[in-house]
Order: sequence, then C-alpha cells, then structure tokens
Amino acid sequence: MDQPVTQNALYRALRHGKAGGKDVKTLAFEVGTTERAIRKLREELVEAGIPVCAHPQHGYFIPQTV
Repeated sequence: MDQPVTQNALYRALRHGKAGGKDVKTLAFEVGTTERAIRKLREELVEAGIPVCAHPQHGYFIPQTV
C-alpha cells in the first residue's frame, strides 16, 4: 500500500528563494501525488505557520526572508 503524502514530504521538495521555485506539476511528480494534493498540502503548511510562496512565474518556494 502507498504511503500517504505528508506536509513534510512537500516541504523537503521545496527550495529556498524564487530562483529555486518549482511548478505544481513538477512537485506532484517529485513527491508522488496529484497537483490537487500539492495545493492542499501547501495550504496546510501555510496554516501551520510555514511560509510557502506561490507565484505564477516562479512556482512554489520557501521565501529566503520572512
């Protein structure tokens, strides 16, 4: 049985700074889940107080400064 994808798995796949941003499709592939699940996990991380930026041109990334 497949392991559920966690917030931690998404966090580990993210990079710091917009130059390291990844689009949702890439993250879904790397983490082994759907684009919808990535969007939900990102929301959960933000609600938990972990800043995750989402930008149409740069993708998802952890800000270098908060």
